[in-house]
Amino acid sequence: MTIVRECIPKWFISVGFRPLFNSSLLGACLAVFGAMLASQSSAQATSGAIAPGTVEGYIRCDDIGAPARLAIVNLIPLAEYLKKDDKKDYRSEKEEGTYTDFDGYYFFSTVHPGTYVLDVDLAGYSRDQQLVVGNVKNFALTSQRELLTTFPQVTVKSGAGSRLDVAINRGGAITGRITFDSGGPLIGANVMATMVSTNLLDQCNQNHSDAATLSHCYYAVTAVSDDRGVYRFAGLPQGKYRISVRLLETSVIPGMKITRVGASDLTVYAPEALTEATAQFVEVNHGDEITGVDITIPLRMLYSIGGVVTLRGEPLQGANVYIYSKQEDWNPGEFPFSTTTLADGSYRIDLMPMGTYFVRAEFVPNGKRLPSVFREIPVTVVDGSVDGVNIDLNTQQK
Repeated sequence: MTIVRECIPKWFISVGFRPLFNSSLLGACLAVFGAMLASQSSAQATSGAIAPGTVEGYIRCDDIGAPARLAIVNLIPLAEYLKKDDKKDYRSEKEEGTYTDFDGYYFFSTVHPGTYVLDVDLAGYSRDQQLVVGNVKNFALTSQRELLTTFPQVTVKSGAGSRLDVAINRGGAITGRITFDSGGPLIGANVMATMVSTNLLDQCNQNHSDAATLSHCYYAVTAVSDDRGVYRFAGLPQGKYRISVRLLETSVIPGMKITRVGASDLTVYAPEALTEATAQFVEVNHGDEITGVDITIPLRMLYSIGGVVTLRGEPLQGANVYIYSKQEDWNPGEFPFSTTTLADGSYRIDLMPMGTYFVRAEFVPNGKRLPSVFREIPVTVVDGSVDGVNIDLNTQQK
């Protein structure tokens, strides 16, 4: 009767007293024990109703037939990609992640019941799924479901095991070199491949007339040029791309200390275009290796605009200078050409293509009650740098 003994106070036993084993005490102890068993049984029953399942399988590289070793595998609830008007309750689902082993095997031991999309990430292999899931909410619900069914899905049931084997395709690759027309590579530059079109989304557009939403779809990846100026994109979803490089030159170091004259922020597109409209597109399909997509920085076509900003004739330090195209509306949050004047009021902005611009100088005093002042003047860049674009700020201008 160990159970009865556990019901007896420890002090009662330790002092040598002999308790009375009457029916009331025994009944009470058995009642407590019965309640414990009932509680445990109820918990097991409840747990059984929402018991997690398991998911396992093998990932294989379709192009070479080898296991996809050390690939990142994610189970993502299907509901995360569907609009909120879907009536099902997926609150118990959560994203799961793991890696494949050297046999390409993966295993999820505790997966909440529900339907999941299996996402596999391995360098060089297609990120079609990343493209689709990143834009799926731009489409109508019918289109969303159609797009997602092209990728592996698994439905997990309570307490049950599921098996899902997947073959992944090698994505497209684009390689090129960034150089200056005057010679030498551009090292450590951010190169971007921006998708212009893809039949992965166009097909859905044709089926369901989602033209308005298709135009808002976006996919872009970045790479960094190495010591030879060489860049490479791999694992690209099939489609057409615009390749560009950003030329960023700043006069300010961390801590907002101005160390030099001259600043620039210009994007150049392959092969040596200065606008998106004149850029050339590169089309890739699964497994393609496109080489020789070079970008030449045309320094011969780029110039500088510089001058001095004064306040009632005195050099003004810390004034902001912006340059924007005459064809564009003034928007300081978007236009990249900007700098700050030095102690002698001087400024210069480099890498300016030919065109007509507005140069805007603006000064915001430290005192909160003092008004900011600004002035802007037109400047035309034709075939050389433009110096002496001086601006005097009058406190009456607001």
